[in-house]
Amino acid sequence: RFRPVVTVPQRGICHPVKDTRLHEVICGWPEWDVGGEWLPDRRHPRPEAPLMPRISNAYLNGWTILEDDYLFLVQFCREHGIRQVLEFGPGDSTAAFLDAGCRVLSFESDPAYMEISKDRFAGEKDLELKYCGVAAVPERELLPWIPDLIFIDGPPLRPGQEYSRREICEWALAFAVPVLLHDAHRKEETATLQLL
Repeated sequence: RFRPVVTVPQRGICHPVKDTRLHEVICGWPEWDVGGEWLPDRRHPRPEAPLMPRISNAYLNGWTILEDDYLFLVQFCREHGIRQVLEFGPGDSTAAFLDAGCRVLSFESDPAYMEISKDRFAGEKDLELKYCGVAAVPERELLPWIPDLIFIDGPPLRPGQEYSRREICEWALAFAVPVLLHDAHRKEETATLQLL
């Protein structure tokens, strides 16, 4: 997914994305490091506030979305006027959608992680967290609004739950809005996509 590693002054190691359009957008943003500190740059005056204030609290590791995923989600929502996101699996993606200015309804299937998410996102007025079983889907008529985008993040792979997101994907496609499936490189998600 990346070009070879290059060293960039002031930023350390940078992994440019292959998508030239996304690369141009990222390079056009004011220079903020992962901790939210502004890095002086002659191209950009110091902005009033960071464009992505929640990225500094994101984990961006192998258990979550990665930094390029985060940037993609923010840009995709801004570019396509996405305002309301229905999400399965809160986490760093939730922060990205909030940074994009979206209203988010996020469903979590793990009660323990639900509590972690409530603590992590306490005070976020544009986020509603709800419990939903692993392969369950909410009643469409009970949703507070029709989403502009549905984001499906698979749970950690557990025996017997290999295709746990298949029914959710089928349910999501009925909305005729963009549906993004994270971890689509995994064997089970690839098989789910082939079935769809």
